[in-house]
Amino acid sequence: MRLCRGDGSNVEEVRCLVDKGNLIPHGVAISHTFARRMGLKIVPGPYKVGTASKGQKIQAIGVVRNVVFGVGSKMCPMQEVLVLEGLSHRVNLGLNFLIQNKISLNYGQKPSLVMQGEEVEVICQLDEPSTV
Repeated sequence: MRLCRGDGSNVEEVRCLVDKGNLIPHGVAISHTFARRMGLKIVPGPYKVGTASKGQKIQAIGVVRNVVFGVGSKMCPMQEVLVLEGLSHRVNLGLNFLIQNKISLNYGQKPSLVMQGEEVEVICQLDEPSTV
């Protein structure tokens, strides 16, 4: 996938974690480190984030506004994306993002994201952790 500012500048190819268990209203979370590296303006705010683990906490730093995700040749503009400290990957795509953009997961021999008939390959295993 690609991520860029709403004005089309600072485009970066990025591997995303597709997380159907991510139920945050924003639909997408990005790491604080990645947001800073991309030069995205972070708007602080009081945001709460839950995790599947009772003992784990993750800190919401704020949101970035007006970013665009490219899925294949399709563009998915986002008004707000949540910025989290300690996120294990650069970008976490949640269920709400998939629903809002009418993206489905194809679990066939070649797993893929499907959006408006276009398929984008899904990486099923990373050999090393993402550089956040």
